[in-house]
Amino acid sequence: MPKVSIIIPIYNTAPYICKCLDSVLKQTLKDIEIICINDGCTDGTAEILNEYSLADKRIKVVAHNNLGLGVSRNEGISKAEGEYLIFVDGDDWIEPELCDECYKKAKQYSVPLISFNAYQVSKNSKKKLDYFGITDREVCWKDISERVFESSFHSWHFFYKKSFLVENNILFPSLSLCEDVPFVLKVLLSVPHMYVLNKCYYNYYQRGDSITSNISLRAFDIFDVIGHCEQVLRELEKNENSLMEKFSCWKIKHLSLFGSKLKEPLKSMFLYKISNVCSPNEMLQISFEQGRKKYKVNLFGLFSVFRYYECSEGVVLKLFNLLPIFRIARNTNVKKFYLFGFLIGSIEQ
Repeated sequence: MPKVSIIIPIYNTAPYICKCLDSVLKQTLKDIEIICINDGCTDGTAEILNEYSLADKRIKVVAHNNLGLGVSRNEGISKAEGEYLIFVDGDDWIEPELCDECYKKAKQYSVPLISFNAYQVSKNSKKKLDYFGITDREVCWKDISERVFESSFHSWHFFYKKSFLVENNILFPSLSLCEDVPFVLKVLLSVPHMYVLNKCYYNYYQRGDSITSNISLRAFDIFDVIGHCEQVLRELEKNENSLMEKFSCWKIKHLSLFGSKLKEPLKSMFLYKISNVCSPNEMLQISFEQGRKKYKVNLFGLFSVFRYYECSEGVVLKLFNLLPIFRIARNTNVKKFYLFGFLIGSIEQ
């Protein structure tokens, strides 16, 4: 039995997969297996995988139709023979010491989970993703509970003991985006204790054409993500006030972000669906006007009655952040005036 299984879900990453596989093969811990899940690749990636598997017997290639990241990672978990496992995306790469250092810490502290940090890399930048903001030490739920929904939910931030995932029935849901969120949430809510490594062992390459960079195409899927998270919280009976408040803030932030990517009439449909998953108080805090100047008038410091947004395209005044009362839209040399959504006049400039 290998010490560590490295699971790589892959879909059309031919320009990046060699760098990914080379980094995995350079691991200082040699007792590993590498499970590559070919998720219906059509760009020549399959041929590259076959070449690598012929050159190194530790590489196992599993092929299936395009079923998504969650299903692919679950396939990897079921095939994994290692005592521990990690996930690496096909366009990312890892540092040589990752498996060795995590395996040593897992054994030394008898923990089922190791957290480590990462670098977010693009063509022009590199920044550290500090998951918990904790220096190297063992932690329990109390130490991380306040930070759970403040961190990024990436499954590749962790080194898992396989038996821990199996015994707690922790698998990825079948989602087109954010499948990591319910998975990592259940991991963190189930783990009795873990060890946090402060070093960056993972390099997350942020591509311009990635799924997460085109969230407007799948904005409505955020409702399924929220549903899965609520199911996890119910199943594990984690209803502490502070945790639920953090989840509420996370939900408001992501609904605002995803909704801001949409145009009418999809934005109105999105707003209607929000009313089914949010409380009235949460509804008042949602804003689709991302990156704009915002002003609000509160009633007795409690309720936001009027909100005013200003940007290069125009201004809008809303009642309770929902009903547009007055809007000025600037389009080239024409300024148009709307009252309750109806055009009432225009001026050519």
